[in-house]
Amino acid sequence: MKNTFRAALAALLALLLTIGSASAVMVDEDGYLLAGEDCKTSLPGVFAAGDCRSKGVRQLTTAVGDGAVAGLAACRWVDEHPN
Repeated sequence: MKNTFRAALAALLALLLTIGSASAVMVDEDGYLLAGEDCKTSLPGVFAAGDCRSKGVRQLTTAVGDGAVAGLAACRWVDEHPN
């Protein structure tokens, strides 16, 4: 669990750096990150959750749900990509 947490934290930091690079992650015409219902973006290992994600509804409850989905997906991704 400790290594998974560290890897997830490293992935989060990479995401924050990646968001600054417009060409790294696909965005819609309004600048929101494009991600499927699984919160995966066009960049492997990068997930979008909440109001930064392109979607029809922007509410606290949907953002919380996105966070849970993205968090679990990120943990699975880290487990599947140990290096």
